[in-house]
Amino acid sequence: MAQEAASFIPKSIWQQHAQKQFQGQIFESQSDLGALRYQSQTPQFSIVSIRTKAEAQFQLSQFQNSETGAVKVKIVAQKLLAHAEGFEFAATIQKDLGFGLANLKLNVRCESLTISLDKPVGSDVDVLVSSGALSVQNLNFAVDPQNLKVQLDKCDQVAGFDDLLKNELSQWLKSQVFLQALKDMANQKATKVLTEQLDKYINDTLMSYNISLKATSSLDEDGNIWIFSTAAGDEVLTTEDLVQLKKSPKAISLISKKSFEKNLNQLMNEKLRTVKLSSESHSVLNKLTCSRWYQFFLWPSLKALNKCFTMDFVNRVSEVKLSNVQHLTFDVNIQSWAQNRQGSGPNKDLAFFETKFQSDLKSNKTVLNRFAAQSFPDFVSWAGRSGRISTSFMQSSIEDFLVQTVETLKTDSRLQKFLQATEVKSYKEKYLLIEMK
Repeated sequence: MAQEAASFIPKSIWQQHAQKQFQGQIFESQSDLGALRYQSQTPQFSIVSIRTKAEAQFQLSQFQNSETGAVKVKIVAQKLLAHAEGFEFAATIQKDLGFGLANLKLNVRCESLTISLDKPVGSDVDVLVSSGALSVQNLNFAVDPQNLKVQLDKCDQVAGFDDLLKNELSQWLKSQVFLQALKDMANQKATKVLTEQLDKYINDTLMSYNISLKATSSLDEDGNIWIFSTAAGDEVLTTEDLVQLKKSPKAISLISKKSFEKNLNQLMNEKLRTVKLSSESHSVLNKLTCSRWYQFFLWPSLKALNKCFTMDFVNRVSEVKLSNVQHLTFDVNIQSWAQNRQGSGPNKDLAFFETKFQSDLKSNKTVLNRFAAQSFPDFVSWAGRSGRISTSFMQSSIEDFLVQTVETLKTDSRLQKFLQATEVKSYKEKYLLIEMK
């Protein structure tokens, strides 16, 4: 396919960074389990609650690389809790009344029931990669019933049977209903937290390694990250090129020079649109529009316009060429139009300027190579004066503005990764081979 860029990030590299990011992080989770209804014949229990909520708190304590495609993660449940409102309990129990055993039917209503984990429990899991998707394997929190606390609040009293009832109910809940519900909820939520966080991390990684906003990504069966950007009419990456990428033990990118130049062009034009060059804010240009003396010597045609008219500049980068790969040196051609936007006279372009710079992305050096100025014939004809423009004056007036704009480009986050790259070199002439930190 025609590729704008291809990046390869070995599993060991991105997992190492993921470990630093996730180590010790705590994630909260809440679930509404709805109404609860449960019946058992042996023993005879019936449980109903109006509404049941579950809460969990998970922490990633280990994040290890492995020789296989799996990512080994230890996840700890710091908190597991289920809270049932409007809790009703019916049971048939045997009680020794002193003259024989009797089956007693009891009904108890409580405002709430809370069952919670007494101490943290952990689970070692494998996150597998299959067809570019993450799946969590072997996640199963081993919850010991003895580590659960049961709390019944504001219950109907059953004289003589209250302690017995609560004890029986607590033991049964720990081993039956809520224990399984807690485990199911914990396993489900922990899986969701883990896959969402890993997926988010991978997507963030994609954006940081890709100069374009349009990219597709995938995980191969070995757990490596691949990023591809396609562009019509761009260069073609072969299978051989991708095999070479995968041999790298470091994060590495192949970017076509054509696309690199195109993206630089786009970024610079974005910068130019966010800043304004105008006589209203530029003191030297303001003098030019307000002083007839300045106009007589420097730009005679302006004398036909109102005194202190507003001169605005529209700027556009027309071409960017990468001239030195190692230092990321590029030549840029900026076109500017001086325009009259108020007062008498034509509401149109006054003059055209062309500025050519050479700038190093890896240094603070930007050099002006050429500056040219030309009045528009229609304006000169309307003004009835000379079309002469002082090139040196206009150069000094707008050069600093354009250089500053070029320098500002270097702070863009989409370029910082290239400026901080360990190495940049040519690959088959038409591509940049960039080893990322």
